[in-house]
Amino acid sequence: MDLTQRTFRAVSDRVEDNPQFVAWWESVMLGFLAPSPQEMTVEWVLRESVGDNWLQRGCYDTSLPAEALSAEHPVGTFVSFDKSINVGGAVIPAHLITDVTVRPSHRRRGVLRRMMVDDLAEAHEKGHALAALTVTEATIYGRFGFGPATFVQSVRLNTSTRFGLRTPSTGRVELTSQDQMGRVGAEIFERHQAITPGAVGRGVLYAEHRSGIFDPRASDRNRSVRNALHFDDDGRPDGLVCYDVREEGGHYVLTVRDLVAVGTPAYLGLWEFLAGIDRVEQIDWPLAPIEDPLRWALVDQRAYEVTGIKDHLWLRILDPVAALSARRYSCPDQVFTLAVTDDLGLANGTYRIDVADGRAEVTRSADEPDATVGVEELGSIYLGGVPVRQLHVARRIGASDEAADRLGHLLGGVRRPYCNTDF
Repeated sequence: MDLTQRTFRAVSDRVEDNPQFVAWWESVMLGFLAPSPQEMTVEWVLRESVGDNWLQRGCYDTSLPAEALSAEHPVGTFVSFDKSINVGGAVIPAHLITDVTVRPSHRRRGVLRRMMVDDLAEAHEKGHALAALTVTEATIYGRFGFGPATFVQSVRLNTSTRFGLRTPSTGRVELTSQDQMGRVGAEIFERHQAITPGAVGRGVLYAEHRSGIFDPRASDRNRSVRNALHFDDDGRPDGLVCYDVREEGGHYVLTVRDLVAVGTPAYLGLWEFLAGIDRVEQIDWPLAPIEDPLRWALVDQRAYEVTGIKDHLWLRILDPVAALSARRYSCPDQVFTLAVTDDLGLANGTYRIDVADGRAEVTRSADEPDATVGVEELGSIYLGGVPVRQLHVARRIGASDEAADRLGHLLGGVRRPYCNTDF
């Protein structure tokens, strides 16, 4: 086996200008067990690649037999690009990773490690505070320093006679077209991200996908998707929902594809609209927040059922000084010395965190640490979404009980982080 790694960016949104892109994307679809992409899907994804300035990596095996899949099809794929994340009180740049695959015939041969280590080292060199990804397999990315940092729950809402809000919603909700949602969705999400810890910036075509303008797997418009906007009392759109409806067992089930709100009034107003759709008796949403105000707004809480909880956003701290300095702190002023271990050597060190008036000055230190954490664990507790106490009891944080409690108060947030973006 003779492996070589290549990196490239699309030079334009024209397929004919990017000969290696088609084979690369076919390998991505192969890795995710998806059908071979049609021409329209390739063109759409190429637009996304250009719009978000993807850096595409491919690991190529030049020793393949002549009868095997073309050597221009990489045996490993990897994408990274820059967006942003709300870390609690600040929105900072984030290095995002996606479309990571390794061909079954080349597993456990260092393909993923080579691409990941190179990419993280380059991101660290560029000054990124952290990297982020969402995962299909939870056992892979811890060894590269990623830890689950936000969680979502799948909820099922009974909207028959049991639904009702304790207080009527404000504003108004109106249906809109797919094309209009594709135009206004990004602006609404940007306002949502500004006030939501854990929210990650979306790709340029995200709204097109969720609103049904284009379904990459079907290579066509998804005409089953409906869209609605919530308008505040001044007539400004401040919430959106994209959904589809299917008949199941003699009744109708609505599935939320995307729901974004700038504040609680828009959030509850969208739910009141959805629950009022005739003939729909059940609403499913796979990306609901763990701390959901809807449950407490209902007259009958038992109409709200949690059907599952899963990790969503995984974080990898690249620069502890930059990351810990960026976020806000709700604890009283204090000083804490934290040692971080990192097998890749990017975040290793001991850091003094001096918190005053909700901000932290973070510097490298030679002092004895109050606690020691692995970079994977730091990624999980950084936003406050995973309680320090839980990891300490699980023996994943080296500290006394008193120091672990102090670290928990230090990193605990006022709001639980929430990410409703897939990438």
